Parts: sequence; structure tokens; C-alpha cells
Amino acid sequence: MSRCKNGINEYSIAAIAGWERTLGCSVSALAAELVEPAHIVRNSPLGDERKWGMRVGELHGRVTTRAQMVSGLLAHGDTSKVTQNLWGERWSKLTINAMRNGVCALTGLTGKQRDMNDMARDLTIRLGSSSIRVGQALGLALEPVGGLDLDLLARADSDVAARKAITR
Repeated sequence: MSRCKNGINEYSIAAIAGWERTLGCSVSALAAELVEPAHIVRNSPLGDERKWGMRVGELHGRVTTRAQMVSGLLAHGDTSKVTQNLWGERWSKLTINAMRNGVCALTGLTGKQRDMNDMARDLTIRLGSSSIRVGQALGLALEPVGGLDLDLLARADSDVAARKAITR
């Protein structure tokens, strides 16, 4: 079974438990940073009606009683809702992670340092652009990513004007 955290594990889980017994969850409004060994700091407020903390979804996209129940349980830790677009939500979250987490791990920069570094910021934009274009090619209904215009971000890898608009 996959040991990936913050990943898309439904295929591995469903292979053991069955697709009918597998739900997915996207954690979308939680940003945290390992600031030193064994010390994690949450860098984001709790979710709200505009930006939900967690989104629970059936793999087939329908709203079910069990998805509502699990969402209700998760709501004790942060805002939670049931989504009919788990895969699109997941790809959007993957895009944010692809843009940011690996760059910090590779460079040793904090999130704020990464965003202030021209070379790192350019790399994050190019990674996000690639991720959006792949998600679109897969036919996913992508959700807004960190307030960014997805069409603009998709063009930012090859369109200098789009890249400049993203960096403002």
C-alpha cells in the first residue's frame, strides 16, 4: 500500500478495501511548515465558507450520506464540505504542492523566501503551468488554485505576458 501522505491513495486503498468502501479527502486550506525538527507551524487560518479546509468526496462524484457523515466528523477540526469534484479538487491541490513544496525542499528556502526569490518564483510558476495543462489535458474540472487565474497560469510557461501578470 502507498505510504504517500497528502497524496492520491484511493487506488491503493480501493485495491484492498474495495472501491465501494473508499472515500477521498482533499485538504485544501491548510498550509503548514516544518520549521525545525519536530516543530510544525500552521501558516494558514481555519477555512471558511469561501475556502473550505477539507473536501470529502465519493470517487464516483455523487453526494452520499456517508460522505456527509465523514465531512461532519472532520468539521470538528476545520471547515469541511462534500465535493462532487474530488479529482478536480485533488489536481488543484497537487498543483499548489508541485509549485511550492519541492522547490522549498530542493533549495532549503522557507515559503516566504521562495516567493521573494526571482529564480525560485519563476520555477514555481512554470511547475504550476505544467500541472494545470496536464490536468486540463486529462479532462479534469480544475478548481481555483490559491486565487490564481488558472488559464493565465496555464499559459505562463510559454507566454511572457502571462508570467509577468502572475508575478504581480
